[in-house]
Amino acid sequence: MRPPDLELVESGPLAAKVEVREPLGSEVYLHLAAPLEGWTVRVDAHAAAREGETIQLAPRPTALHLFDREDERSLLS
Repeated sequence: MRPPDLELVESGPLAAKVEVREPLGSEVYLHLAAPLEGWTVRVDAHAAAREGETIQLAPRPTALHLFDREDERSLLS
């Protein structure tokens, strides 16, 4: 999973503090602190996340790739 594969949700499996909010017109980059330090999430410009707030994140379903441990075949095809 890559940082752009995360989306902002109301309740999710991952939580991180917004270190820097970087507005870029129609979207905003949220630079995260620990435990996702160094990760950047791209969100809609109207997203309510602000610097210093803890946000909830979830992986985008289309970004998940699951494989069988034994034979390494994709479990999604």
